[in-house]
Amino acid sequence: MKMVFDGKECLHVAKYLAGKQYGPCPLEATQRAAVSRAYFAAFGYVRNYEIENHHFKPENAGIDHTRLRKHLKDRGETVIAGDLHDLNIKRGWCDYDKVFIGNGNQIVEDAIKLSEDIIKNLK
Repeated sequence: MKMVFDGKECLHVAKYLAGKQYGPCPLEATQRAAVSRAYFAAFGYVRNYEIENHHFKPENAGIDHTRLRKHLKDRGETVIAGDLHDLNIKRGWCDYDKVFIGNGNQIVEDAIKLSEDIIKNLK
């Protein structure tokens, strides 16, 4: 049976990344953080690219995640919009769900691959 995730475990990861803690971090917390960072790497890259090259105007609010995907679809980048949506769903599982469904290692690998593909294929 899967245990409910203790969110304070993410603090270990934050301290480790900030250089304030050394040693291992809880595996599930690092997996969740990795998926979240993979999403925000792709989202941030795409957002900035679209601002600079295709007149995307963010509102600097949570709605920008949806607006960016619509903007991509409107200019024919439906695969990237779909991949960004899929990656955002994985991020949502990791940031909000109490129970990590599925194989954590596979979710991390899938998220990193999606993020790399999004960044590589953006035109």
